Amino acid sequence: MKPGSSEISSLDKGEQHDEEARVKNKIAEFFDKYGSRDAVSEILKIIEPFLNSGMVRDAESVTTQMEACRHIGDELQDEANAREVFIERVFEAQKPVLKFREENPSEFQRLGRESVENFPINEVLSYSRAPTETGETQAYIHLDPVKHGEVSIDQVVDGFKKLKEIVQKNEGIKVINADSWVTAKKTGGRILEAFGFTLGKVLTHEEREKYFGGEKRPVRKSSITREDFLSIDLENLERFEKFRRKIR
Repeated sequence: MKPGSSEISSLDKGEQHDEEARVKNKIAEFFDKYGSRDAVSEILKIIEPFLNSGMVRDAESVTTQMEACRHIGDELQDEANAREVFIERVFEAQKPVLKFREENPSEFQRLGRESVENFPINEVLSYSRAPTETGETQAYIHLDPVKHGEVSIDQVVDGFKKLKEIVQKNEGIKVINADSWVTAKKTGGRILEAFGFTLGKVLTHEEREKYFGGEKRPVRKSSITREDFLSIDLENLERFEKFRRKIR
């Protein structure tokens, strides 16, 4: 399809239909969990960074329409009917945000990334949480080298012990990710492998710009499942001795 063309292929229509269904399913999950009043509050928490960016058209109208959806549960006594009406109205209200994501994917990713709260674990590790399209939660580890980029294996182990407690208390966290320039380095990747992480691909320049805007160093993906992370033996550190000199 040529840029600017008004033609839409059947594949594009199919993708649009799938995306609409996915968004509506998420709205339904919020309604089922919180009811109309609190569901609006929870959804607004997610989209407010985009509404406040000045980049979404009719942002005030989005907020006004969303606020009006709070009372649907009270106005319609039939819960099934209220649920369907809520889904449709909230979806319509969010269309400018969805349009912004479609037309400006890089900016959307940047704003979303910047709006995620980062939780410190210790002096070198922090993490953030993000929901996936399936409704599960993934944790993202962030390694922040100190003193000229030096990190000790003891600091990493200490951080992982504390993160274990966090993961155990949050059953929704199913995957722990460590996507970083540190992972892309030979030693960093080997250390994560020793902990049980699976190394993924090195991001392309375009992907790095999209998800890690401003980062000039190579970035590599890595992850570990909840079950495997919780089973890591953090008391027997003999297998990490070979890394001590390399990362200090």
